[in-house]
Amino acid sequence: MKTNYTNLNSFDANNGILADALSNAPVPTVIFEGEELKIALANEALLAFWGKDHSIINRTLLEVLPEVKDQPFPDLLSQVLHMGITHNVKENLAYMVKNGKTEAFTVIIHTPQYETT
Repeated sequence: MKTNYTNLNSFDANNGILADALSNAPVPTVIFEGEELKIALANEALLAFWGKDHSIINRTLLEVLPEVKDQPFPDLLSQVLHMGITHNVKENLAYMVKNGKTEAFTVIIHTPQYETT
């Protein structure tokens, strides 16, 4: 199994198995940190889907995909963070620029994860 992720300094040793599993998942997966939605993990499937490379790690969602600023996606993620409720989106479309073309995609599941103290 090939592990392809960079800069998981914020993940402690207990999350190593989880980080490996998510990084090798065949579905696009991203983990955001904090209010600013900083990208802590982006697996290869997500990088290909977004048409990006590993330089997105430690950058915010809006730095990486500024075209989603006025779309529901950032607000949905903020609601998940603040309300702590999983949000399933099956019908809402989001639009992003990939390889110079605007493409539509469906955002599927947002799940809050909190650090334990």
